[in-house]
Amino acid sequence: MFKLIFFLIGLGVALIFAGVNATNTSDISFGFAVIRDVPVFLSTMTAFLAGAVFTLPFAFYISLNKKRTAKKKKSRNEEILLAAEPQPAEAAGAGADDSALL
Repeated sequence: MFKLIFFLIGLGVALIFAGVNATNTSDISFGFAVIRDVPVFLSTMTAFLAGAVFTLPFAFYISLNKKRTAKKKKSRNEEILLAAEPQPAEAAGAGADDSALL
């Protein structure tokens, strides 16, 4: 619920920024070419989207790594619990087999 509220607030701020800067333009130079009269909000949104695209692979990697670690930890805990439980054959025949060993 809070994610949706924050998303809508952020979207509102972005729309206000775009509306206020709709007439403001600037030139963008790539060193070998110049793009003239680019709206400021368009260049800002392009930079934001490029940052998001380059961040996504890292976010997915971290998410997968956390899931793998949790799965390994869960299987390790299950193995420890199974190893700690007494086996039925050992518990039932412990007293009867002791005399045969002597």
